[in-house]
Amino acid sequence: FIEHAEVHGNFYGTSCSGVESVQSSGKVCILDIDVQGVRNVKESTLDPYYVFIAPPSMDALEKRLRGRGSESEDDVNKRLANATNELEYGKGDGNFDHVLTNDNVSVAFDELVGLFMGWFPHLKGVDSHVTSSLSPRPVVFCGPSGVGKGTLIDMLMKQFPNEQFGFSVSHTTRKPRDGEEDGVHYNFSTVENMREEISDGKFIEHAEVNGNIYGTRFDSFESFVETG
Repeated sequence: FIEHAEVHGNFYGTSCSGVESVQSSGKVCILDIDVQGVRNVKESTLDPYYVFIAPPSMDALEKRLRGRGSESEDDVNKRLANATNELEYGKGDGNFDHVLTNDNVSVAFDELVGLFMGWFPHLKGVDSHVTSSLSPRPVVFCGPSGVGKGTLIDMLMKQFPNEQFGFSVSHTTRKPRDGEEDGVHYNFSTVENMREEISDGKFIEHAEVNGNIYGTRFDSFESFVETG
């Protein structure tokens, strides 16, 4: 794992092979990881662009979290507490290449597209069928839960279709939520398996949050090469 972290009682992580697979296929690799994971990535050999997505205010973030209706009061409070620390790190000098405030998703997305066109001039929009044979730098997205990272990533992939991006599906030890599919939203694993694979160096990043491990494996990216 390149990085791993425990977030809200669940482990998340990014496998090394997953990232390598996306890069070798010429796609822009996108990672959506926690602040703990970002710190791990910064200690690895990976050289990504770092984008921190921030809420317009803590009040707005709390409203979004409660509006989802998918978490208990305890979970909401944990996420808000974590968000305070994440924002402090996210806005620290030199920690991220760009800090994007998601107050209006359309405005934030336009800013994001402009950012990507500057970083990756070879990207083609919705009417193109051209991709690059280069191996562009990956992009790490980070920000508090509920800030809209997933929405912006989905919009980005629709803006630049034809598989120009490869999104690495993270591994986690937390239980699936309603509607989540194994291998689509997360690769669900056991604590024992993830700890063993982290020790074996199979993860690009990993983090432990609130008792659960999250991480991204290296081999997650190999699947992109196999499918072209």
